[in-house]
Amino acid sequence: MTRPRGGRLPRDITVAAGITRTVFIPISHWNGVTQGQWIPRATSESVSYIWYDPDYDVGNALNVRVHWYTPNATDANSVTFRVRYARLTVDTTAVALGTTALDTVIAADNPSTTANSYMRTEAGVLNGGTVTDGQALSLQLDVSATSGLTLGSDSASRVVVVGVELEYVATNL
Repeated sequence: MTRPRGGRLPRDITVAAGITRTVFIPISHWNGVTQGQWIPRATSESVSYIWYDPDYDVGNALNVRVHWYTPNATDANSVTFRVRYARLTVDTTAVALGTTALDTVIAADNPSTTANSYMRTEAGVLNGGTVTDGQALSLQLDVSATSGLTLGSDSASRVVVVGVELEYVATNL
């Protein structure tokens, strides 16, 4: 086994040990959000965020989950969030909105039968090897579909997005 670079473990050890890092990005940090939460008004509305972590082990997957709630209490209803990305090479690539879908998209999520329950979607996945060292991700988030829920701030069945969670293997422990 070769000696790792200063402070870094070989990928096979971090993966085998199940060492992951989870980062929560509040929706208020996303471009296009004017208040502490985002209430999408239409499927054509999106918000964006540029994420860079030099400790992200690009050889492993990046899991993406959306945290949200709704005053609606009908678990037969659903919302489908869409996260798209663009790779940005530092000092090279022009900043652009994400247009490429995750390798595994985020599945439709159903509210609980308790109004305003804090919800977290299943993970969407960006496969390992998609990003290279030194690249940032331009993330774009929108709602691609709803069933029984109504987009818009005045609706009792509105969707309120609180933030996005990123889970990944870190190279620097």
